[in-house]
Amino acid sequence: PYGAGSLYTGFGDNLSFLRLSNSLKSLRLYQMLVMLAGRHKVAAGTWKGMDFYLENAVYEDDDRLQTVYRHFEQNLSDMLSAADDQDCQVLLSTVAVNLLDCPPFISKDDRHANASYQKGIVRQGRGEIEGALAAFKEARDLDGLRMRTDSQLNGIIRRLASEQSAHVTLVDSEKVFEQSVGDGFKIPGDAEF
Repeated sequence: PYGAGSLYTGFGDNLSFLRLSNSLKSLRLYQMLVMLAGRHKVAAGTWKGMDFYLENAVYEDDDRLQTVYRHFEQNLSDMLSAADDQDCQVLLSTVAVNLLDCPPFISKDDRHANASYQKGIVRQGRGEIEGALAAFKEARDLDGLRMRTDSQLNGIIRRLASEQSAHVTLVDSEKVFEQSVGDGFKIPGDAEF
């Protein structure tokens, strides 16, 4: 729940603090103190639902996004190292997302994520599936509402899996969802999800 554009951004750039905070919150003593203090209830009128996220867009050039990528990589690397220390085999997967039937939630302007999505629609209509797939991926990566796994995160998963290949098996779900019968490509959409 932490990261750019989320509700919990106070110390979001400090991974050690986030880990300590999560450890404390798992303690029964902490939970009891929160209950006694009455802090476990959300004050009426404070939850804004999706409006919060719409007001806190995170675009691809936002410095906070680099922090998210660093934290993700460090957390995944630490998990893989812990598994290796215990001589455990790991099955790691990239994350496939709905590209075709999920246009960008937030676009910086008309020439940004939505433009890439529309380019994908046009290319798909012309039968240029590989070009359409690239445009849809670009639209996802430019989306200001970071609800779908982007190219950077899947790239980190692939790289760490290859670096620790002795005990990690990669299932590249993103690529599996993009493969069609034969040598072509398909664009993952509602039919797959």
